Amino acid sequence: MNNADVLRSLNQLGKIMDKWVDHPVIKPVLTHATGPNWLLTLKEEWPNDFNHNNSVLADCLEWTDSTLNNWEVCRRLARDMWHFKSKNDAEKFLILFHLKWSNA
Repeated sequence: MNNADVLRSLNQLGKIMDKWVDHPVIKPVLTHATGPNWLLTLKEEWPNDFNHNNSVLADCLEWTDSTLNNWEVCRRLARDMWHFKSKNDAEKFLILFHLKWSNA
């Protein structure tokens, strides 16, 4: 099983779990930039379009920043956005992200 298969499985599991969640869900969004470069953005989604005050996004952003701070293959561009030098590196991080935040 390669990174892409693992990510597909995690995304499918995430969609199933979202149906029973009553708190915000942090969605990592991976988009292609230019050449081999990819952008990762973290988005907070609330069930039923209802926004609450007990956000987990700040904790998630802090964990992501501290985790990626030592990775030479990426850099932070904005509060919720990171630039990766390759899709493979971004997918490796997404696997870690899903393992860490799947129960948040």
